[in-house]
Amino acid sequence: MTTKFYKLPEHVFNDNSLTDTDRRIYMIIADLCINGGYTSPLRQSVADKLGIDKRSVRRCVSNLIQKNYLERNGYYLRVKE
Repeated sequence: MTTKFYKLPEHVFNDNSLTDTDRRIYMIIADLCINGGYTSPLRQSVADKLGIDKRSVRRCVSNLIQKNYLERNGYYLRVKE
């Protein structure tokens, strides 16, 4: 079994208005966005990975977009640098 590690920028880590679930979703999406590219949200697979429902994923993604940590381009998401 291989162990996977995620990076979390300090400004995201220190934002006390984010929940732990917000941060975990941010890390998963950042991992899927290779070299600043976009990824589809894949709500169900993220929900399954974290053991939460799709509505929670949608809510966290909306929160991250509102706080300017993620950017939406149509259906796709990317991490704002």
